[in-house]
Amino acid sequence: MNTIHLKFADRAEALSALTAVLGYGPQADGAALWWPTAGTAGGVRYDLCFLADQGVATGGDGDHVNLLWWGDKETAPDFGAHVVVPQTPSAIFAA
Repeated sequence: MNTIHLKFADRAEALSALTAVLGYGPQADGAALWWPTAGTAGGVRYDLCFLADQGVATGGDGDHVNLLWWGDKETAPDFGAHVVVPQTPSAIFAA
């Protein structure tokens, strides 16, 4: 498993990038749509944590997302300049 820390300008940019790279999108529940916190891309599971939704202060602007990639590091998706390396990562995933 690999945690990838991402930072986007806002939620719209985050959702756009996650959709483009992972094929991430809303799920239908009757007439309502909701955004899942897990999915698969290329047959590999991933989990997402939108830090603002968890009440985690990031000390900066933008929308921060932690992505847990269940595959090998070599197969992890490329988010380019959105990848950040925080000094003290928040919202660590538990196995």
